[in-house]
Amino acid sequence: MIRRSALLPAGLLSAGLPLLLAGCASASGGGGVLPDRIALGRDGTGEPCIANRNWKDPQLGGPFDRAYALTCRSVAASRPVGSVAAVLTREAKAEDAALCGAPGAVTFRGQPAEARRCFDKALGTQTVVVRFTRGGQTYRGSATPSVQGPMEAALAALAGLGVPADTGTAAPTSFQTTELAAAPGAGEAGGYDAGFDAQIALREGIVLNRQGQSVDASRVLNDALSRLPRGALPGTRAELALEAGLADSNIRFNDASDDHFALAKTLLDENPNVDRAPFLLQKLSVYRALDRLNRRDWTGALTALDVKLQPEGSLLQNSGLLADLNQAPQDSATASAVVGGPSTAELNQYVINAQRYWAASVAYLARGGTDAVAQSQAALDGARDNLVKLLGGRIDPASVLWLIAQVERQSGRLDARRAEVAGGDAVNAGYATAIAKFDCAVAALQATLPPSTAAGQCAVPLSDATRARLISTNAIASGPIAAETQMERAGLLRRAGAPTERVLADYNTAVDALIATSRSSGGTPTGIENYLDLLTEEAKANPSSDAAERFFRAVQAIGEPGIARQMSQLQSIVTSGGTTAARVRDRTELGRELSSLRYAITAEQDPARRTSLEQQRDAKQAQLDAIEAELGANSRLAQIDDRPVTVADIQGALQPGEIYLKLVEIRAREYGIVIGKDQVQVYPLAAPARDLKTIASVVRLSIRDEADRRIPVFRVRAANGLFNLIAGPARDQINAAKAIVVDPAGPLVTLPVGVLVTDTESVKAYEAAGATARNDYSKVAFLAAQADISNALSPRSFLISRKTAESTARNAFIGFGEHAPPPPVMVASRGPVSLGLGCPIEFTELARALRESEPISARRIAIAADALGVPNAPRVTGAAFTDTAVTSEQDLDQYQVLHFATHGLPEQQVGCTDIPPSLITSVGEGASDGFLSFSEIAGLRLNANLVVLAACQTSAGLSRELARQSGQEEAGKSLEGLVRAFLTANARAVLATYWKVSVEAESDALFKTFYETGRRKSIGDALRVAQGTLMKSPRYSHPYYWGAYFIVGDASKTMLSPTKG
Repeated sequence: MIRRSALLPAGLLSAGLPLLLAGCASASGGGGVLPDRIALGRDGTGEPCIANRNWKDPQLGGPFDRAYALTCRSVAASRPVGSVAAVLTREAKAEDAALCGAPGAVTFRGQPAEARRCFDKALGTQTVVVRFTRGGQTYRGSATPSVQGPMEAALAALAGLGVPADTGTAAPTSFQTTELAAAPGAGEAGGYDAGFDAQIALREGIVLNRQGQSVDASRVLNDALSRLPRGALPGTRAELALEAGLADSNIRFNDASDDHFALAKTLLDENPNVDRAPFLLQKLSVYRALDRLNRRDWTGALTALDVKLQPEGSLLQNSGLLADLNQAPQDSATASAVVGGPSTAELNQYVINAQRYWAASVAYLARGGTDAVAQSQAALDGARDNLVKLLGGRIDPASVLWLIAQVERQSGRLDARRAEVAGGDAVNAGYATAIAKFDCAVAALQATLPPSTAAGQCAVPLSDATRARLISTNAIASGPIAAETQMERAGLLRRAGAPTERVLADYNTAVDALIATSRSSGGTPTGIENYLDLLTEEAKANPSSDAAERFFRAVQAIGEPGIARQMSQLQSIVTSGGTTAARVRDRTELGRELSSLRYAITAEQDPARRTSLEQQRDAKQAQLDAIEAELGANSRLAQIDDRPVTVADIQGALQPGEIYLKLVEIRAREYGIVIGKDQVQVYPLAAPARDLKTIASVVRLSIRDEADRRIPVFRVRAANGLFNLIAGPARDQINAAKAIVVDPAGPLVTLPVGVLVTDTESVKAYEAAGATARNDYSKVAFLAAQADISNALSPRSFLISRKTAESTARNAFIGFGEHAPPPPVMVASRGPVSLGLGCPIEFTELARALRESEPISARRIAIAADALGVPNAPRVTGAAFTDTAVTSEQDLDQYQVLHFATHGLPEQQVGCTDIPPSLITSVGEGASDGFLSFSEIAGLRLNANLVVLAACQTSAGLSRELARQSGQEEAGKSLEGLVRAFLTANARAVLATYWKVSVEAESDALFKTFYETGRRKSIGDALRVAQGTLMKSPRYSHPYYWGAYFIVGDASKTMLSPTKG
């Protein structure tokens, strides 16, 4: 009953005041009050922008001066793009004429004002500046030209001239910037980080974390850490590391989380006098406990908390430490004085105490034992008491909805456990109470009243006035929190014995909500395996039902964190420039809003309000339909669009005799679904995930033992046993298939399905041959010998690849390879370079890695070109094969086949933990670094039927560092980012390898057969025939020689497009 990690929130601690006091009163020049966070409308690229109260703006002087920093939604959310401020006119500084053009008179909201184009040193770019005086104060706004509208909206709000009325549309502007004189400092633009503000990044990361949008939180916080200057305050770096550690823990990036927490601990130990060091150490202990909960280490969580429950409820036993915690951060003293009420430290202490008690409650209940319920309840009482104190302060209750939901859910779990322990008549009543608590949680998150069945049963008392305020402001919590709450509630309904139809309906509502949020959460919701069990049982009992369709939709709602982060990276590349990125995020937000509205409609009892909600739903759906139509025309975006598809969609794309096999791993369970043209089967695998991985590891290690670099005896019987476990009841359907599209998970992440053995009789025959034919596998029934096999990154990716027409490129083939190690003179002259985020590394280290990676002979390219029938095809090799040469090539979209004969990034030789997956190239002049990276590949413009990565191990990596940078938690967690990047760049299919392949004659023969066959047959046929030639040879029949190669994308196409006419 423990909820998924996506609901573990970041603490609202040092950055807590601006977050917790959103909506609190502060003096305004116009006589009104402003919140510390203001929605402003959209900028010129369509991104929504916000203003955050900025207590450190250099323009501030007196206690009543106010300033806001402007940020807009994007991958660089931590970088301000403007500011507004109000200061006493007598203290206002004149504009620097050396940095600004001549002023122009404009009318701003009926006020006379002056506008200029200036160079803003803080932002490092040109800005538009608006300035006017009103009521003894001078108001000034400065923003990049695309953010002029939101800047004007913020300035008007600050001056009391009106708040933005419609924040969903482009903010209007008062004048044209082109009419203003240019800024003289335009040529002095600084670097990307000139306007970076760590506190804004911290606030954004906390907001994302508390909403459960852990993938986005990880991206923003890790980006901020990478951009901190070397001289940044250790306390700032430590707190960012803490927040990034929790975000990474929530998406199961355990190695990265450990690193972040270790960094924070080191910084605090080495700097004991840093501002609020005791406070941050307490934060570290709580976050480490939350991390242990994510790893299901209940005792470890309690150890991290060092819990000692006292009657009065303080978890902080040291009086000196408690005094330190009550010291407000220096930068918030002014704010505390203005708003009054509880101090910043007091509010933050309530939050951290609530989190500590809640974490202890979860750990006690999950660990079990005689006193588990009593201990868990005592801890939860402490969490609730601190939350009530927090709500009693002058805060916006919408800012702690996540915490309210946590307490309500845990209270419901306790009610359910008590009912199960009591048994008898108490069971039904206990479950009813538990479900009511979950209804209270959902009602808070969705800004609705709890249903009548939950009246008076909420664990956290919210007054009618507070609920009315939440409803009136439509304070719906975005992110996956509500979806996960609904999923767990549906599981409770099932345990309570509710009718199956009702349970399924509730699960379906939860799945709809998950689909709207899964990419940003990157998690697996609590109890979804119970739903899948229910569906597999229903499908088995009634094959004609829609259980298989529901199953397929549900498994597509589950977010794999590594892939989610990888997709987020690719999406930022594909959508850079123009308004596409904004429209993609609009689509995501509309999906979340629709999910919330559907749930609210279901629970609403009042006919008038229900009608209103239905009207809102219809309007949002119309907006979403329009955006879908707009984005559907973007073919590159479609390749990284993982929205669910239907079983019918897959069946429509399959060819006769072809099947789609998808495995799904959910914690300790594995499931399978096999879709054919006329038959669909869903089933749980008959072994736990751990056992399946153990068997897969046994098979994999029998292919190649990297420790002693020998070829072991292949474990034929284990390969057959694993096939039978994976195939389950669909064994006959799989064996009859002519082509198999595999969507892998669990045991098939690091092991190609083609090496599995399908026929037990062939196993017996091999074993009967004994030691005399121990290395002859030519009679073994490998799956790769009987069907064309390809991999899919996702169901939608398969559809897009299958629907994309053949290449229209005019040329057949181009080859790249045989990189040239950098000469000593180049190594000596180069300074440090940066690969990926925050990864400066001496060029001497990169050069060493390049020299130790033996170039793959250009002979491979010649063999490929000759076999494909284009012996004179262009080849880029040696010193000419540089990363910059590839990225600057203007006609790559004129080749149908691209062949890369080079290695994947040998990151273990570089010693840098933040390098993206890359292909090795030669090093050229200028910006060339010798690596064709993940992001550079995704930015290429291709029009290829096939990209061949004939390298050593270009799919799943084997080391932690490369895995992390390719969007994986650990090696083999997902298909290599390079493959996905090439598909994003518009390759229909990619050939890659699972392990380091041989460079001997047998590999040459395989490629020769592959390309010769590919001239007249499909890509899938060509690989099956090429692998089959080695399988039939006793000398090369061992899977090491042929099993590594696999195709991702559409293997049904040919390498060369059919000639028209």
